[in-house]
Amino acid sequence: YPPKNTSELNIFQENKKMFTLLRKPNNTMISAYYHFNHILKMSFLDFCDQVTDMQTKFLLGYDINSNYQVTNNDFNKIKKLIDERKLIVGIHKTEKMIDIYNLLELPLDKVDNYILNKKVGVNYRLGDISSDKKKHIKKLNIYDNLLYDYVLNS
Repeated sequence: YPPKNTSELNIFQENKKMFTLLRKPNNTMISAYYHFNHILKMSFLDFCDQVTDMQTKFLLGYDINSNYQVTNNDFNKIKKLIDERKLIVGIHKTEKMIDIYNLLELPLDKVDNYILNKKVGVNYRLGDISSDKKKHIKKLNIYDNLLYDYVLNS
């Protein structure tokens, strides 16, 4: 911290098997707030207004807390990688995780769900976040929501 506003990685030039995991964008934002709040010391809404499209920025090589603004062109380039199966995307707690397990050649009966869902030292309940705040988060994270929906429905 402070976050860098330059890309540290270019996945569009990589010639390797790549994969990533996505979570529901609202859940990601809420989790990130509680994870980073001890450093940032800001209100929930200020955090949500400042930090947007974290998952998409991460794929673009930017710090998730950077103020880089994701573009439609960025999103379309990521979609192309997914369509060409150059980027395998799993979605946390859905059957889309099977694509990741297959890529890593992990037998489904050997996957440790405990590790995938482990939280240490972060205590919050998604139900404690009002529906108005959740709507606000969704409105601000356009590309993360588009990416999540694209992968989930493809």
